[in-house]
Amino acid sequence: MKLLSIVKPPKRLLLIKHAAPVRPRVAWLTILCGCAVLTLIGWVMATRQRPGYMLFVGLLLVLVLVIAARAADMQRGAKSDESILFDREANAISHNGKRVADLTDLDHILVRKILPDEEANGVPVDYALVATLANSRKIPITETYGLPGGKEEIEQAANEIAAFAGVPVEVGERRQTEYWMDMT
Repeated sequence: MKLLSIVKPPKRLLLIKHAAPVRPRVAWLTILCGCAVLTLIGWVMATRQRPGYMLFVGLLLVLVLVIAARAADMQRGAKSDESILFDREANAISHNGKRVADLTDLDHILVRKILPDEEANGVPVDYALVATLANSRKIPITETYGLPGGKEEIEQAANEIAAFAGVPVEVGERRQTEYWMDMT
């Protein structure tokens, strides 16, 4: 399944972000988190007999929190399909029908490589597509969430948006925990 679809009506470019490719991953993360919580409960009960197990409880709790945070992040992207409209006629960028910026304010399209937190110079685990305005405000468009072929879809969409709007494409990097860098 494709993460993005691009439709080109006259003087407009409509980018549709599909939620369906992300939903199975959210379901698996939810199941994994549920299993980890059940194991956590078992370890907590075992600490009554063996207090040394508290270390394992702490490690498992951290794992559960990391999985839950990732699942919540993916859940936001999997609720429903979203549309981003770039309209030359109305000089507007709209997200789900709501105007968010003027098209002439668009400075560049940013393809962001998302690197793992633990590695110094790791291989990107995800990619993000972000519209950057002249006032440095950022409009997050989508993230790949580790989907196969996501990098190519992000790059293709970035090139099409940039060609339509007449702006350059830039490539940047960020860590997984630096998601705030792509927020408005």
